[in-house]
Amino acid sequence: MAAARPVGDMNRKPENAYFSHGLLGSFAGGGKRDLTPAQREAARGVGATPVKAAGEHAEITVMNAAVEARATPTAIQASRPFCPECREHLKASGAKIVSPNNAVFK
Repeated sequence: MAAARPVGDMNRKPENAYFSHGLLGSFAGGGKRDLTPAQREAARGVGATPVKAAGEHAEITVMNAAVEARATPTAIQASRPFCPECREHLKASGAKIVSPNNAVFK
């Protein structure tokens, strides 16, 4: 299982950056306003593919990107706790919530 990478330097507002790790790579997505150009550059710098879906929560954005890329999600890490809606979506997708902002897939 791939380990989740810290979001750390994605931007001055890291609460908007999320990573989803799949067997075929990593995806980074932002909150409802998507990633800024600086966040996209930072994501590429750590080997993640920036993805966007305006209006969606970042967790949903990166999960959809992983599925679209035919990657099997292994973990997702957020710099903020998952909201109730995203927690339920993650659980329904087979994730086990291991902390307020981390989940792993079975």
